[in-house]
Amino acid sequence: MSTKYTRVKIPVWKEAPLLLFLIPFITGIILAKYFLPDESILLITCTIALTILIVFHKKRNHRLFSITGFIFCTSMGAALLSSRSYEKKLASAQKWVHTDSLQTYKAILTEPPVKAEKSYKAESRLYAVGANAEANRIPLNAMIYFEMATFDSTHFNYGTSIILKAKVQEIKNTGNPGAFQYRDYALANGIGFQVYLKAGMYEQVTSQYTGIYSILFIAREQVLDIFDEFIPDKANAGFSKALFVGYRNDIDKTILQEYIESGVVHVIAISGMHLGLIYVLLVTLLKFLEKWRYGSIAGGFIIITVLWMFSLMTGGAPSITRAAFMFSILVIGKILGRPNVLYNSMAFSAICLLFYNPYYLWDVGFQLSYAALLGIAIFARRFTNWIEIKNRWLYEGWKIIAVTLSAQVFTLPFVIYYFHQFPVYFIISNLVAVPLSGIILYGLIALLVFSKFPFLGQILGTMINWLITALNKSIGFINNLPFSRITDINYGLISVSLLMLSIVLLSIAYVHKNKKSLFYGLVTLIFIPIDQLIAHEKLKRQNELVIYNIPKEAVLDFFRGGLVESYSTVNLDSAKQLFQFHIAGSRLLHKSTVIKNYFLQNNENYTLKRKDLPIVTIINKSSEFVKNEVIESEFVLLGKNCKIRPKYLVKLLKADCIVLSSDYPEWLYKEWLNEKDNLNLRIHYLKMHGALVHNF
Repeated sequence: MSTKYTRVKIPVWKEAPLLLFLIPFITGIILAKYFLPDESILLITCTIALTILIVFHKKRNHRLFSITGFIFCTSMGAALLSSRSYEKKLASAQKWVHTDSLQTYKAILTEPPVKAEKSYKAESRLYAVGANAEANRIPLNAMIYFEMATFDSTHFNYGTSIILKAKVQEIKNTGNPGAFQYRDYALANGIGFQVYLKAGMYEQVTSQYTGIYSILFIAREQVLDIFDEFIPDKANAGFSKALFVGYRNDIDKTILQEYIESGVVHVIAISGMHLGLIYVLLVTLLKFLEKWRYGSIAGGFIIITVLWMFSLMTGGAPSITRAAFMFSILVIGKILGRPNVLYNSMAFSAICLLFYNPYYLWDVGFQLSYAALLGIAIFARRFTNWIEIKNRWLYEGWKIIAVTLSAQVFTLPFVIYYFHQFPVYFIISNLVAVPLSGIILYGLIALLVFSKFPFLGQILGTMINWLITALNKSIGFINNLPFSRITDINYGLISVSLLMLSIVLLSIAYVHKNKKSLFYGLVTLIFIPIDQLIAHEKLKRQNELVIYNIPKEAVLDFFRGGLVESYSTVNLDSAKQLFQFHIAGSRLLHKSTVIKNYFLQNNENYTLKRKDLPIVTIINKSSEFVKNEVIESEFVLLGKNCKIRPKYLVKLLKADCIVLSSDYPEWLYKEWLNEKDNLNLRIHYLKMHGALVHNF
């Protein structure tokens, strides 16, 4: 008599119970970010909820236990973010930092200085030095910029201590519509201030610390030097540094842009893929240890140590730290003989990272990393099984395609929301980039191992150089194919949320063969064009002037409906980096097409008069005011070279608003403030108040 077995499907939350903690925990972090609840109330709520859970855990009241558990986890997430609030830290730091006066500080570098475009920069811990020479730790770090012409980087390293006397400035956003908010990014990473130091403004006190970070930074410098020595092409050496340790200062910006546009930037953005390749290599090399009694424990310890040292050496970004956590859990699970549940490992690594820094939740790398991994976990095997392939090499190629498709399922909404474009040939790009970059990574490891043998090092360096050239040319070729990407996708938060909801519902329909989910997923898609139609109707009524906050340049956009007239002192077609950082986001936000782009000389004065548009006068020099002619204009933009004292200038201007450029002297701005009570006009300082946005 045969016995018939029925396969019982275990719900995902029973296989991965940590998901039940993670979801409300993230909910609490989000609520605290936008509603700022009182910290004491959150702690009381946590205490009450925990007490109920402990007292009634044996009563088997599942509804009470579930609701109370959700409240406890949510309150804990909210309390965590509230206690780590960088806005609170900034308010506390402002007691010690006086941005309007010279002050003595002690700074300890937390990284070696790196060469930027016009200076050397390094993050530092900052201390306010009092009259009795006591140094008080400021809650937020500072980014120090050293004048390039007078700075010798060889004497500065991790842990170098300096005494400086300067004006430390609070980091501010540009205020340009749709632009990258650097202040928020810096605060989320614990940096609140910046200071520019010239020779004579600082003196070195100690050379450097010892310890694990010092060793890691020294190791990274040695790795970079080896790549420079053995890889002939400087651009390819810069590419190697980005691929291996995430050091992007020497990478060619054109190549970087091609990788971003082709959808393969993960190849040179240190991620779980890199750590996975290193993990596979370590497992293969250390397999012989399994023959010994405690060999698996020794091998596991070596693997975990190497993975974490590599992660820290590359900067410890959320994406690679997540991978290090998960591989560590996998190794420990193997040693203990326990099965590894991917969803539980993902939840555990996310919880650990968010406990370390809850602001990681808004980190693009964090979001993309977990979205990609979730897609791979759910769909990779299913997509691979679509086609039965017996040829080994074709099968491996199809596996890469299946994994690439899986990773795109949940990352698509994030890519559209943050980058406003979609690479059409991403499958082809990944099919080329993933295996080639893996070979290059292993080649770079071999180069480090054999770098003490110059002959072998030169051979390996030449081979790596050739492979990188082949990879870059392939990606460049794919990126320049016709219709290689869909650009200017302007989905707002509502449309992106609807797209994500639809993808989730359709995924449930695909995995569980659920017809209701299929129906609701398709219905949800219908609301996206409705939201876009509503946005388009709003666009027709759009009339807005934007004067951008851009150092050394004047850029103005007049938005009318879906069209924009632009006036600028810089050629926006050639200044691509400036355009992308300051202006591109605004054009996407306004969904506007440029109809006119006027170039203005940086040393001339202009009065812009257009039908039905606000009159704007731009003053870049003072010489023309000797005529004592009154200038009538709604907005007057003063450049850095217009140094006529406000009390004289107001007699020559009849305006509603005086706009001071980013480079306008601060001492003159203070004079405008002193005159403000006597003036019937508005004063807007771009450097302090951000871009000017005016609806007309």
